Amino acid sequence: MTLIYPPKFHKTSSETIFFIGHAEDFLLINDARVDLIYAGNFCPVYDLNPGLNIFEINIDGISERVEIVREPFQDVSNIYEFKKYNGASVSNNFLKICLDPGHGGFQNGTSSPRGIKEKDLNLKLCLKIKSGLEDSGFEVVLTRDSDKDLSLEDRVSIAKVNNCDLFLSIHHNAIPDHLNPLEHQGISAHYYYEHSKELAENLSRVLASDFGMQNNGAILQNLYVTRENYFSKAILLECGYLIHPIESELIIQDEFQDKFAGFLSKFLKNSRSDI
Repeated sequence: MTLIYPPKFHKTSSETIFFIGHAEDFLLINDARVDLIYAGNFCPVYDLNPGLNIFEINIDGISERVEIVREPFQDVSNIYEFKKYNGASVSNNFLKICLDPGHGGFQNGTSSPRGIKEKDLNLKLCLKIKSGLEDSGFEVVLTRDSDKDLSLEDRVSIAKVNNCDLFLSIHHNAIPDHLNPLEHQGISAHYYYEHSKELAENLSRVLASDFGMQNNGAILQNLYVTRENYFSKAILLECGYLIHPIESELIIQDEFQDKFAGFLSKFLKNSRSDI
């Protein structure tokens, strides 16, 4: 019986808002019954009027009020100039891998409709991947092995100090307010420099195929951990949408994570000699 998103007081420039959470029996929003999508998970989308919007939420008989202020739209598009690969020598035969469980400590990341925090799922999956990679002959460095705060700068520094050939940051996806959670699912691999593009493309394609998930492909994006890791291959992998009411039920399962770690380890072992 949980409302995960949005918070009770929320500001957005979006024209719509979605509600993510879980109910055992029923959900009412402004006295209207809302369908539960899967296993009690819900994600209805509502239009927002300019200014204050009030939603009365009732989950299994427990009520709370959510106030959302729709503010004027401001263009905050990314104006950072993308730079091409700077010519540093990057190993194709990577043997040492830096695994980065995204978020941690006070940085929760997103959450599933049941309230499972992304930071915890990222770490749990990374520990399984680490075991699989070591069994495949890789040397593995973790940026964190517990629930702690870690800056983006520290994550990059750990990879650099340890002379890692590949930096792989593990995350689970969410979406901004103006999108519909039901319309977004699947795996994507985010990169910055050209020398990581082919690996990102293949990684997303193979993993999505192995699990019958949607392949969202390799995405060129200005992310600190991929941009500043110019001395190695660097990819941020989104391993599914944690906020999706159906996909989240798959990716939180131990069986899925075990297979994911195994498939990823096998892919990287097969890739290091021919990329």
